[in-house]
Amino acid sequence: MRYWSAAIAALVIGFAYWLTANKWLEVSEPWDSAFFLPVYCGAIVLSLVLGLIVGGRSWLLGAIIVCAMLPVMLLQSGSGPLLAIGIIFLVVLAVPAALASMVGGYLRGRISSA
Repeated sequence: MRYWSAAIAALVIGFAYWLTANKWLEVSEPWDSAFFLPVYCGAIVLSLVLGLIVGGRSWLLGAIIVCAMLPVMLLQSGSGPLLAIGIIFLVVLAVPAALASMVGGYLRGRISSA
C-alpha cells in the first residue's frame, strides 16, 4: 500500500511540477522551450529525492514524474497527430529519471543499513 501511495504522490507532484514549468516557460509543451534542459534536470533531481524518501524499488517514481508531463500537455494543447511520437519521446525521457529514482532508492537502502 505504501508504494501505491508514493506512486500517486509522484503523479500529483509531477503534474504540479510540469504545470508550473509550462506556466513559467509560457509554452504548451515544455520541450518547446529553450529552457527545457534545466527544467528536465530539475525533474531528474526530483526523481532522485523521491527515491531517497521512498527507498526500495522506487525506479517507477522517476518515470511517473516525467510521464506526468503527458496529461499537462493534453490539458494545455490537446491531442494531435504527433501524440504518438510525443509518448515515445516521454518514454525515452523517463529512462534517466527512472535511473535517478532507482539510485535514490538504493542509497536509501545503503544509508538505512549502515
